[in-house]
Amino acid sequence: MKKLLSVVLLLAMFICLMSGCINRPESEASADSSETSPASTEDIVIDELPTLDGSTANIPMAVAMLQKIKGISKEEAEEQIEFNTTSYAYYNLVNGSADLILAYEADEDTKANIKTEDLEFHEIGLDALVFITNKNNPVDGLSTADIQSIYSGSAKNWNRFGGQDSEIIAYQRQEQSGSQALMRKLVMQRTEMAEAPVNRIPDTMMGLIEELASYRDDQNALGYSVYYYANEMYANKNLKFLVVDGVMPENETIRNKTYPHTNPFYAVIRKSEPDDSPARKMLNWILSAEGKETIEQAGYVAIR
Repeated sequence: MKKLLSVVLLLAMFICLMSGCINRPESEASADSSETSPASTEDIVIDELPTLDGSTANIPMAVAMLQKIKGISKEEAEEQIEFNTTSYAYYNLVNGSADLILAYEADEDTKANIKTEDLEFHEIGLDALVFITNKNNPVDGLSTADIQSIYSGSAKNWNRFGGQDSEIIAYQRQEQSGSQALMRKLVMQRTEMAEAPVNRIPDTMMGLIEELASYRDDQNALGYSVYYYANEMYANKNLKFLVVDGVMPENETIRNKTYPHTNPFYAVIRKSEPDDSPARKMLNWILSAEGKETIEQAGYVAIR
């Protein structure tokens, strides 16, 4: 009888062991768990959003990010985004009114007035400076040298570039705008820009595009903007992009940099942000595969 009882007990212990009734040491269980659940973007938990700011052309990207992170609708995300344009975004980051900005490169005056050495810049995408005219303008393309001659004031008539015998009405942007900074850096470089009349310097990119589309002599006007804004945010069927140095601005020519005037845009935080701060956590998410995919899905060219 005792022998039979011993056999039964041994059998029960064997069954219990095989079915997991006996707990393994915690360290062993943890080791197995780490092997089967590698770190991923799901491990980046953003329980509190930083205060955001940035360039106008990056608003749709910020909206897409909030939709992804918070699981909210586009309309709800739009209500939570308030961007103050490029230069103001940098000032707001420095003075603490913003914690993370999605912005184009600042103009030289803004750079001189803020301590860029205290900021942490991360390239997250590529955009381009594009040139826009009315669709009825017979000129379809210009070289960089042509554009320099127009905006320096030495070329004043479209007939010099195969167009009609008419004055070139060349619009500019305000000095502190991101697109004006790109114009000086990428195109004009060391060539001095002619001073434009006040009525040819619209306050906003939207204003510039509206001016180009509605100008009374519709073939005369010329202006510039960043590609994403003019192509996605405020496209106008009465306008066209000009080929520059033989290349049409498109997502692919911007991605492979065959279009000549490309430039990155950035996610920027203060270097002093702790590892567990909302700004640092969101930055890490933006730089993750999921963040880059969100940038692409919003129509931008992400840097991978």
